Amino acid sequence: MSKQNTLFTLSAVASGIIFMGQANAIEPQPIDLGGVGLVPTLKISETYDDNIWEAADGDEKPSSWVTVVEPSLTLGARDRLNTYQLNYRLSNSTFHSSHEDDHTDHFLRADSHMEFSARSRLDLNAGYSKQQDTRDSTNRDFDEIGNKYHSTNVGGLYGFGAETAKMQLELGANQEWRKYDNNRDSGSFTREKDRDTLSLVTTGYYRVAPKTRLLAEIQYNDYDYDTNTLDSE
Repeated sequence: MSKQNTLFTLSAVASGIIFMGQANAIEPQPIDLGGVGLVPTLKISETYDDNIWEAADGDEKPSSWVTVVEPSLTLGARDRLNTYQLNYRLSNSTFHSSHEDDHTDHFLRADSHMEFSARSRLDLNAGYSKQQDTRDSTNRDFDEIGNKYHSTNVGGLYGFGAETAKMQLELGANQEWRKYDNNRDSGSFTREKDRDTLSLVTTGYYRVAPKTRLLAEIQYNDYDYDTNTLDSE
């Protein structure tokens, strides 16, 4: 059996800022708050989904128009080549033919980029999110609808080698903690999906032309579930 969705989406993005002429019409200019820039944005999309539960053939396949409203606020600061950014985004989904599936997700993220020299730089990030999945075949019949979970992550990427150098090396790491908040005892086994994920990456670049580089990359992911039957690397 298969799960099929037909999607049709219209979207629009607005930025609550003042544009400085034709040349800057695409890149929004932040509102100056005394050395810190603020960029508020609003994204609205309308999607038609003929199988919102991703049901398999033969099962009930409810359809709905879905309105997603995503306001966000971004604070940014710069100290010479170093940049810092804090972003909060809210995503509200309204299912017009299935209001039981309406939900609001929250995302908070902090990023920094630091350059210690022309050959040494470091990117750091941290984030927190609180989300809810749309119902599917694993949970649509339970009292609590839509699996809810929150996750936290911290990560970094260190780069060595000048931008114009023949070779460059990047070393990255990220740790994520995810925990489900509902449907833990109703048969959907969300308690077994709680997990910690460690991700490591090493990337080497070799410049073969002024605007062309070859790369070799090694990625490693370690998924550590509360119930070790799902553990994997």
